Amino acid sequence: MKSSNSTQIQTTQNQAQTVTIPLELANDAADACFYADRAAENLAAILEAVEALIDISITTQTEQAQRHNLSLIARNLIKTAKNEVETLAEFHPFSLFETAIDLNNEIYSQTHGTK
Repeated sequence: MKSSNSTQIQTTQNQAQTVTIPLELANDAADACFYADRAAENLAAILEAVEALIDISITTQTEQAQRHNLSLIARNLIKTAKNEVETLAEFHPFSLFETAIDLNNEIYSQTHGTK
């Protein structure tokens, strides 16, 4: 049922703003996005493999030796996941957290005139 009162609709448009960030920060941000995405994909695949191994060991009537073997494979996958995280931290001098803060600070300072 429509109301007899007219309703005024207001639309608000946000103006696009452009910021310029230092080249080093831009490179760190691009690297962070690339390597974080790569690590996320690798870790997801590793965790899926561990989960599949655990499911196999639980749901099938496997011999004790096979269960032990599945556990060793799962441990190796977990070690691989830990190595992935350590490699990301070791070979890339930036911190994802600090890069995000620096990027946010740079954007804030330019959009709010606090430079």
